[in-house]
Amino acid sequence: MILLECPKCWFILEGDFGEHNPPGECPCHARAPWRVVKKRRAPGFVIVHSHLGSQQLHGPGFRENPNGWKK
Repeated sequence: MILLECPKCWFILEGDFGEHNPPGECPCHARAPWRVVKKRRAPGFVIVHSHLGSQQLHGPGFRENPNGWKK
């Protein structure tokens, strides 16, 4: 198995890729070539600040919680 990572959005693609089985295109349509990575990144979080306050968005989906804003 080979792990490939998109350099633009960090999407991970896993599979057996070669000359007859290319990886294809990333869902974000990045034009940069895939990077080979040795292991998956640990899901992290991002702190988002807004006029509503701030909140931590956790990976891998990083979805906003409408009721999770802290002033």
